[in-house]
Amino acid sequence: MPAKAMFPGVMALFGGGVQAPLGGYNAEAVSTRRPPLPVLAALATVLGVLVAGIASATPPPPLAWEQTYNSPGNLDDQANGVAIAPDGSIVVVGTEDRTDVGRSNDILIRKYDSAGSLQWTRSSNGPGNFGDYGLGSAIDAGGNIFVVANSDRSDIGHSYDWLIMKWDAGGTLQWSVTCNLVGNSWDNACDIAVDASGSVYAVGMSAVPGRDWHVIKFAPLDGAIVWHDVYNYGSNDYPQSVAVDPSGDIVVAGYVGDWSGAGLISAVRKYTAGGDLVWTMTRSTGNENGYGGVAVDSTGTIACLGSEIRGDLGQSRNWFLQTYGATGATQWLATYNSPANGDDGLEGNRNVAVDAENSIVAVGYETRTDLGQGKNWLVRRYNPAGVLQWSMTYDGAAHGDDTAGGVAYGADGSIVVVGYEAVAGQGKNWAVRKYAPVVVPDGDLDWGRAVDMPTDRVSPGVCGLSGKLYVVGGADAAVLGTVEAYDPASNTWTTKASMPTARVRLVTEAVGGKLYAIGGGTVSSETPPYTTVVEAYDPATNTWTTRAGMPTARDACASAVVGGKIYVIGGRGGARKVEVYDPAANTWATRADAPVDFVCASGTAVNGKMYLFGGYVAGNTQYAYEYNPDAGSWRTLTNMPTAGSDTVAVALNDRVYVIGGDGRNPTVEEYDTNANTWTTKASLYSDRIDTYGAVLNGKIYVAGGFDFVTPYFAEVDAVTYRGGVMDVSTEVSGPALRGQWITVTMTVTNVGAEAAQNVTPALATGPGVGLVGPISGPVPPGPVTLNPGDGVTFAWTCSAVGVGNVTFTMTVMGGVTASSTATLGSRVSASIYPWGGTITTVAGTGSKGYNGDGIPATTAQTNGPEGFAVDSVGNRYIAERFGNRVRKVSVASGLISTVAGTGTGAYNSDGISATVANVSGTDGVALDPAGNLFIADRDNNRIRKVDATTGLISTVAGTGTYGYNGDGILATAAQLRYPSGIAIFSGNLYITDNASHRIRKVVLASGLISTVAGTGTGGYNTDGVAATTAQLNWPNGVALDAVGNLYIADGQNHRVRKVDAVSGLISTVAGTGTTVYNGEGIPATTAGLNVPCGIHLDPAGNLYVGEYFANRIRRVDAATGLIYIAAGTGTEGYNGDGIPATTALLHLPAGIDQDASGNLYITDRDGHRVRRVAPSAWLATSLSLSSTVVSPGQWIQAWLTVTNTGSNAATGVTPALQVNTPAGLVVLGGATPAGPVTLNGGASQTFAWTLSATAGGVASFTVTAGGMDSMLGSPILGRRVAGVVVTAARLTANLVVAPGAAGTGQWFTARLTISNTGAAAANGVVPSMGFTSGAGLVVLESGPLPPGPVTLGPGSSTTFTWTYSVSGNGMVGFNATASGTDAVMAVAVQGSATRTFVATQDPLWTPEAPMPTARRDAGTAVVGGTVYVVGGNDGAAGYARTEAYDPATDSWATLASLPTGRYGLGVVAVGGTIYAIGGGAGGGALSVVEAYDPATNTWTTRAAMPTAREYLATVVIGGTIYAIGGENGTGGLTIVEAYDTATNTWTTKAGMPTAREGLSAVVVGGRIYAIGGANGGDTGVVEVYDPATDSWTTLASMPTARSGLTVVFVNVTIYAMGGSNGGVLSTVEAYDPAADAWTTKASLPAGCEGLAAAVIGNTIYTVGGWDGSAFVSTVHAAYVTPSSLAPPPSAPPAPPLLVKVKPKSILIGPNVLDRSDPGSRLSIAARGKAGGRVTIEIFDEGVRLVRTLHLDLDGDGLAAMDLDGRDDHGKHLAYGLYWVLARDGGVSDRKQFMIVSKRKR
Repeated sequence: MPAKAMFPGVMALFGGGVQAPLGGYNAEAVSTRRPPLPVLAALATVLGVLVAGIASATPPPPLAWEQTYNSPGNLDDQANGVAIAPDGSIVVVGTEDRTDVGRSNDILIRKYDSAGSLQWTRSSNGPGNFGDYGLGSAIDAGGNIFVVANSDRSDIGHSYDWLIMKWDAGGTLQWSVTCNLVGNSWDNACDIAVDASGSVYAVGMSAVPGRDWHVIKFAPLDGAIVWHDVYNYGSNDYPQSVAVDPSGDIVVAGYVGDWSGAGLISAVRKYTAGGDLVWTMTRSTGNENGYGGVAVDSTGTIACLGSEIRGDLGQSRNWFLQTYGATGATQWLATYNSPANGDDGLEGNRNVAVDAENSIVAVGYETRTDLGQGKNWLVRRYNPAGVLQWSMTYDGAAHGDDTAGGVAYGADGSIVVVGYEAVAGQGKNWAVRKYAPVVVPDGDLDWGRAVDMPTDRVSPGVCGLSGKLYVVGGADAAVLGTVEAYDPASNTWTTKASMPTARVRLVTEAVGGKLYAIGGGTVSSETPPYTTVVEAYDPATNTWTTRAGMPTARDACASAVVGGKIYVIGGRGGARKVEVYDPAANTWATRADAPVDFVCASGTAVNGKMYLFGGYVAGNTQYAYEYNPDAGSWRTLTNMPTAGSDTVAVALNDRVYVIGGDGRNPTVEEYDTNANTWTTKASLYSDRIDTYGAVLNGKIYVAGGFDFVTPYFAEVDAVTYRGGVMDVSTEVSGPALRGQWITVTMTVTNVGAEAAQNVTPALATGPGVGLVGPISGPVPPGPVTLNPGDGVTFAWTCSAVGVGNVTFTMTVMGGVTASSTATLGSRVSASIYPWGGTITTVAGTGSKGYNGDGIPATTAQTNGPEGFAVDSVGNRYIAERFGNRVRKVSVASGLISTVAGTGTGAYNSDGISATVANVSGTDGVALDPAGNLFIADRDNNRIRKVDATTGLISTVAGTGTYGYNGDGILATAAQLRYPSGIAIFSGNLYITDNASHRIRKVVLASGLISTVAGTGTGGYNTDGVAATTAQLNWPNGVALDAVGNLYIADGQNHRVRKVDAVSGLISTVAGTGTTVYNGEGIPATTAGLNVPCGIHLDPAGNLYVGEYFANRIRRVDAATGLIYIAAGTGTEGYNGDGIPATTALLHLPAGIDQDASGNLYITDRDGHRVRRVAPSAWLATSLSLSSTVVSPGQWIQAWLTVTNTGSNAATGVTPALQVNTPAGLVVLGGATPAGPVTLNGGASQTFAWTLSATAGGVASFTVTAGGMDSMLGSPILGRRVAGVVVTAARLTANLVVAPGAAGTGQWFTARLTISNTGAAAANGVVPSMGFTSGAGLVVLESGPLPPGPVTLGPGSSTTFTWTYSVSGNGMVGFNATASGTDAVMAVAVQGSATRTFVATQDPLWTPEAPMPTARRDAGTAVVGGTVYVVGGNDGAAGYARTEAYDPATDSWATLASLPTGRYGLGVVAVGGTIYAIGGGAGGGALSVVEAYDPATNTWTTRAAMPTAREYLATVVIGGTIYAIGGENGTGGLTIVEAYDTATNTWTTKAGMPTAREGLSAVVVGGRIYAIGGANGGDTGVVEVYDPATDSWTTLASMPTARSGLTVVFVNVTIYAMGGSNGGVLSTVEAYDPAADAWTTKASLPAGCEGLAAAVIGNTIYTVGGWDGSAFVSTVHAAYVTPSSLAPPPSAPPAPPLLVKVKPKSILIGPNVLDRSDPGSRLSIAARGKAGGRVTIEIFDEGVRLVRTLHLDLDGDGLAAMDLDGRDDHGKHLAYGLYWVLARDGGVSDRKQFMIVSKRKR
């Protein structure tokens, strides 16, 4: 039947070419129950298999708008190509037929805005009025439009020519280029593309000699041809489409071959941007086929759309989509043949596109003559794995030929398709259709299709097992026993061994690697007989076995697996039956019946509970129930929103998805098991009931079923989460002792088929855990992107104060969450919790009652201990709330006695012995300095006092009457209301008048009472007001700190309040007013408290709070204000003594106090005990490392410093090292000292390790005290050292550095003694020196001495010595390596001192990574710390290699080749651009100049040099390049030409006095030194050129005449290296420009001519060359140490400067420093703010900061000093111009000065 239209004229297709409706079903066709299967059999049609995911595929998108165009002549008009601009506007290119005006076809360009409104139109008609055809368009980042077309130029005898045009965004033509390729023949362009640089690529063919494949690159500025590639495979080679990949390579697709013989085959070729072929792939199937379109996704995957003749299948032309990897590897293939078996093909060349999610949309046409139609538009979308996501067609109103020829994706996900449609009376109309993006919300479902099942079936069993989806039984016209397995990896089905008993509506579940088929019906109708049969399938052997039968025969049951057992509930034949099968025991058990009938209901399990939904009970139901198998209990849930039966229920990520079903189809609803809520999700594509489903690899699969029209579906739908399907696992590094930290790792893997964007980790704690800080992690913090199959591990380092669950979650795209839960044991960081000690019972047995006095307190019963106090000697006083006594525990004997009360709750008298006086409901107790005991006699509404001397009791406050009768009266006359907490401070008694919501104060000297907080009205009004105007709400405990601030446990306000002793204002110091526990290590004012009761302040001001109903003691740190757990877990009860206090259960903790030893006491009221937490030593740790990045073979040192900040000694302090993730640590000798040690209060100890690692990982440095308390030093993350320990020899290091602290101008001497303590000799012991933190080496005067290598026999040692200087504080490392692998290191911490300098030493040459291409006569330049080597002679044609060396990584990279290969060229860098000038290529000298941009890896051509030459020298001053000398076949030249890089122009300068080639040149002080070379013979001449005077001067000749040398300038010296003079040289000679003198230096490692060199910092790099017999790739480096003399004492500045300098300015006088004049000097003066400091910065011509100074302004705001002409390292500044910038201190100015030499010659 016809499909339901998504929009007028459009149909939707889903697999196999069968049209299926979208949206709802025909209500008239649906009955309350479906008709019997035999009735439906006559309607059977095969459909595809649907797969649903939460990713990116959706049903076809809706039409946003359509624009058509019909030219005035009502002739054929066709849109061929489309491109979308960055602003969303759309450019369409095609053709209009203007035969009506005598012009044939014209090129037509129309631009629309994103809403479809026409912005402008342009047409182009060739000069001859012949056919002109627009084919494609491309748009660059600036919105410029490039059009490819063909123009018939028969008017000039050309046939068709290519036509390439560039238009700006407004429609103005910028340029137009025609290409007549070969022989004036038919040249047909097809497609166009533009890369990120704006370069344009067009493809097409030329008909002569046969059809050849042409690819041309055009320059963006003027359309000039950059390169042109021709490919000839057969007689008909025709590229159709071009695309640019993410790396800038070019991909071209089309077909090649012959019209006959082997026929045409598809071809795709990849080129570099420079035109080099990367690879070619062809597709030969025996049938004629060819590609017509190509697109490349963000991963470099290539999608080629083509068509193929398939007469062998009785079909016509089929459509196919083939993908390739970036390297050309074939990936997946999708094909399409329409139901009519007609012509299904392509139109146009821009017919495939990829979106941001790398899904592919392909367009073309299908022929539907079977529907009375012609060609229809065909648009199909595939996900990156090749699964069809949707397909749609379009048939115009005339039902003629309608084809789609071009497609483009908008940035918003919209799709624009262009082509033509047939319109009656108008021929073909140009058509543009835009489809709106279909947004799948984060976390929604995204349905897709798997390949169809081989067998159509309804009501099968569906089960995921061993990575495959099994479909078992079911029915078509008959009941089935067949089994088919689907492999998601290959998207294929396999037939398996049939089930012995055929059945339908059965249960299938997987347990222990086997599939169990249970019950079901044996006839296709929904009537008995039902079966009890249970059969088990083993996928390993592909066999079935019979198991114990189900007690009750039934079908249409709900089932789930919980705890390895299969629960089967309800069904026809046992609607309320609950029966449980144990596969391990092969037994069944019957449970209590379900509360309602479950027939045709669905079930699944989440977190150990079973969930059941829907069903049929006289109609479809909305049932939603939870069944707890452990308890056998049922819970009614929120009703399912849509009633239904025969649904699918599956669980994924703690949510249940109820899918389809009778009365619901195609509805999908999600149930949140945690929130008990429902959400509607994306529907199935079609109605579906009696379908069954399962979860496999994170996807939901739904298979089979029917829709009241089609009885048996072979469709399989699958669904994943948007952004990928996350598989999450968590590992915990525990168990750990109290005080340790644990590492938790969460591994997240994307097991879906789509990329997961913005994967972000988080953690949350369950009740009672209490994570504490500092928490390290997550590492990495996220967000990250996970492609399919990728995984990432997030790590946290944390500690927990209780036992419970911590949930580690992962969020995708901000909405979809997957999680994993870990149970953490009790973890406490002792560095944070001084009360992380052991808990014990000191009074009470846990039994409520009274069993006498004079016995040990731990054997005495107590009855509700609440108040508690400790006297000055440590005796403990306990107020028993329900025992109506106050008991005392002697600190000396441990025996208990009664000191007040008789056990009777009443009042009998005062003035009598306290032990015969009745008290009632005793609460708080306190002692004054004299030892008098005060008791809150709560239920008697009195405060009683027991005299310390006489033992007599009296009343000090209260009358016994419950009430309030005012303040300012005697306390004994004042009424109270349940007084509870009391405290004594400075002669005053403070009372919490509980039911009066007040704090009362009694001045004991006068006896008067007053209110100090509270109004008498219970509640909370505000903070920051006078305490007497603030409401309290049933206050409990009260305490005061050392300065008299009053703290109140404001019970029912769930806060601790503080009344300032000075201002009387009240504030909250802990609590928020809520009771919800929200964690540890957070500000106390943000923490929930649950009825604070007792409170206590220790001597340091730390606040302890008893949370009465939360069963915890909390501690608020006085220094930080953060809150932590000190005791209790939050769960009431008792779980023993001798355990960490933070793991102990408490039961209504009430009173708190502390003795002089720091022991914390807690009255555990309903636990009927008094508990004590003994304080441990409080250890804090810090970790430092000598290095986190070291070279292979080296070692690092780790120092763990442990400090006891507590008052008690820490014994048995022992260090340890552990690896939490595989670092492969190698440790030399363990910790030093090894421990254990004892740390008294305040003492510290540093433990040191020397170690290396063979892999990355995390190492934890821990210390254990007393065998129990352990803290974690900072973990080491990543970046480890590769090192191998040589076991036969063992080296140890001892370092002595003198002086310990150096003053200015002094030097350090370091002596590293290396001893071999092993049993074998250590060979090749070589010392070295490094800097591991900011010491800053100024200069190394000497060392190491001896330099090594040395051999150390067993028991022998040697001492290496260095003399050096540093410029800052930090660590200097010294190590020795044996045989290149075994290393030991020692590290010194250096003081800060500025040093003087010594003479420059000879360069010491070391080998570096060799150049990839051995060659000579190359050029070098340095950009951004990288050495670029360009061109050169490698003995083969080309000479175009460009390679880059990174000294930081000692590695090479190959870059874009030099367009004009050459050797003997000049290479320089200006402003980050590298220029290659002149040279030769075997055919003579060249004048070409080409420029390379390292940022884009591209070359461009610049103005040619006036004189062609090779073996020249080039240098740069400012922005001008000087080309000097060389030769061009006539011998050496004197020519000097200057190139201005800004204007791209050349000028001629004064020639060199001496003609020569093979010379080298360098710039010093703004002048050019031309050195060496040859002109008939080698020379050592040195001539210097001054650009200011355009003149040359001859200087002292180089000692060794040579050519083919290289020269560089480092510090103050020119180095001339290598070359030849009748033979290759290794000679190095140094020239001092200031002295005009040469000296000989250490030679190169080997003779070499034609080498190149570069300088980075103070390091010289020599590259390549010729060693006399072969080209070399050798690279050597030499560090040249700075050279300078100590500056002379500064003379006072010229006084006139201070007079002349203006406000806010600086003045330099004179502004020229003559280096040749010993008396020359510069002075600088500044005027700014009095007492200010001015920062002076000096920059050279390259804008490099060379010197920083400071001027301290005097009281008049003036200061001056001399400039010594040196840089920050004390080195002489080179000749040239310098900028001086001044700032701060009220000064902002800049000036210039120059350094010159006026020496006469």
